[in-house]
Amino acid sequence: MNEQMLFIICVAAAAVLLTWLGIQLLGNKKEGSRLRDRLESRPHTDAGEIGGIEKPKPKLRDMFVQLGQACAQPFMPESREKQ
Repeated sequence: MNEQMLFIICVAAAAVLLTWLGIQLLGNKKEGSRLRDRLESRPHTDAGEIGGIEKPKPKLRDMFVQLGQACAQPFMPESREKQ
């Protein structure tokens, strides 16, 4: 294997590693997201005992959808006649 091929493989591996780290950092990580934590036995509560329902955090997919809609807004026609 020559040096050029080895360099290309190292660059590709670094790109994959950086992408994976970015997804892990930007992803929706909740506390207790590990399988062991989710499978622990927890006391069951009735619906009346729950003080308040927490608003779910926006997921990464939802943020990308909003970003795409915001980027497309300047190119959208304002009325049907302009289509």
